[in-house]
Amino acid sequence: MRPDVVYTVAFLKDDRPLAAPTVIGEFGREVRVEIPNLMRAVLLSLRPDDKDCCFTSAKMSICQDGVWQPAKEMSMNAFLKKTPSFEYSVEGAPYRFVVKPRLVVPAANNDEI
Repeated sequence: MRPDVVYTVAFLKDDRPLAAPTVIGEFGREVRVEIPNLMRAVLLSLRPDDKDCCFTSAKMSICQDGVWQPAKEMSMNAFLKKTPSFEYSVEGAPYRFVVKPRLVVPAANNDEI
């Protein structure tokens, strides 16, 4: 896998963090982050266009009474070199998602430091 984008997903209940995993992904491939049987986010970023803007989407859902609820889908054209984010508070439930996609910046060559 070629790391292109990194996602940090904060799962919150009553505004208290349950988990905040960070995963790396590849442009054009979905990444799924989940607290089993509780919360899930499916994330996707496409390769940047000629203006360094990436189509990025998030599908966020919760599991209630053993059944995954329909996902809330959000998308944006984002500059992943900056600090975009998706935030979703689940209506009628104490859960909230905060998704932060960022462009992977390769480490500098030791000769350049």
